[in-house]
Formats: sequence, C-alpha cells, structure tokens
Amino acid sequence: CYHASGHGFTQAEGDTLQKKDWGNLGKIVSRPLLRCEALPEVSPAEIEDCREGVFNVASDWMATKDFGLRYNYDHPFLPCDNFTERWHYPCYYEFSMKFEPIIGDSPLKAESFVKSILNTGLRETTFGAMVAGMMQRQAPLDRYALVFDECLRISDNALFKVCIYSSANGMMEHGSPGKEYEKILPICKLASLEKREGTKICYETLARRLSRFYPPKKKTKICSEFPVAHRGFCNITPLLH
Repeated sequence: CYHASGHGFTQAEGDTLQKKDWGNLGKIVSRPLLRCEALPEVSPAEIEDCREGVFNVASDWMATKDFGLRYNYDHPFLPCDNFTERWHYPCYYEFSMKFEPIIGDSPLKAESFVKSILNTGLRETTFGAMVAGMMQRQAPLDRYALVFDECLRISDNALFKVCIYSSANGMMEHGSPGKEYEKILPICKLASLEKREGTKICYETLARRLSRFYPPKKKTKICSEFPVAHRGFCNITPLLH
C-alpha cells in the first residue's frame, strides 16, 4: 500500500507538471518524496516503501522517455547522487532494474557495471536488484541456469553471495507455481558452491521463503529434502523472523 502511495503521489505530480519542468527529475520527484515522509503514523520501512514507489514511476518514465526524462547510461546513477542522502537507496534500487538494454541478463556484465559505485551497501543492493530482474525474465522461460551459471563466475566474493541469494529469491518468485523450490534444490547441491559459502546461502535463502509460499505440512516435507547440515535451519526458520 505504501509503495502504491508513492506511485499515486508521483502520478499526481505528473498530472500537474508544467512543460518548463519536463526533464527535471528533481522537480518531478521531490514533492512526492516529501509527501511520503509526511504520511501519518508510518514506520521508517513504510516511508522507504513509499519512496521506492516514487522512483519506480520515475524510472518507468525515464525508460519510456516520458516528461522529457531519459537514462544516461554513461553516468546512470548521477541523478541519484544529486539527491539528499536519504533518497539514494530507493533511487539506486529502482534505477537498477532498468539496465537490461546495456547488461542484458548477464551477472558478469552487471558486476562490471556496478564497480564504479563506491558505497558498498548501494553497490550490493544495485547488483542484487539487477540479478533479481534477470531471474524475473528468465525463470518463467526455464532459462534460469543462464543466470546462475554466471553467478558462479563472479570474482567479487561479496557480489558472488548477493548473486546466489538474489537468484534463489528470483527463482522462488517467478518459478512454476507450487513447484518453485524444485529447481532450486539441485542448484544448492552443486559442488561449485561449497568453496565460497554458496551452499549455505542457497539453502538458507530457500528456507526463508518456504513459509511464505507453502502450507506447514508441505514446508516440512521440503525441509526433509535438505541435507542434514541445513535441515535444522529450514525447520526453525519461522521462529527466526
């Protein structure tokens, strides 16, 4: 609901935007963002959801070149950096989902693309959002392995972990309904994951998603298919959140 509020605030701004302000991203999003922050009785997380909604609409307009907006792929995050710091995260997060024209569905290209982001948290968030977007496109086509195979070749260890986490999440979100986990379990078993803690990340990411997707009885059955070393975590995960 709060994400949708950000949508509504931005759409309302677009409805009254004067032609002289076209192309001015700061003018377009500033008032909607302040309206997010002025919502009554909201938590910081709910404000952040609203801010993401604002930048979600703005990034769509940039992709479609509405209101004179467009992406500068040579300096894609410069508009985000020009905002006050509390607006950086939602801007980076939403912008990162729109770079398919230059990185395709390649985690290796995404890794190279985000190296210029100096802030560690923003770099990892941006990379993770890119990978999640790749899985959104590829998992329904049963081409998830194309993304995952490149995750295994990521050189940066922190981004490798993000890639495994985001891939598993993306496969759960966009896999075959009721059978999302079936394609993830064999991946978690890959020997190539063990050397970089990828096995643990894969199983724990899957375990955290099971309660959301399946009833308790089915979740218990799926957990029984986990290796003994990770089965206990799977069984108690709801108690951890």
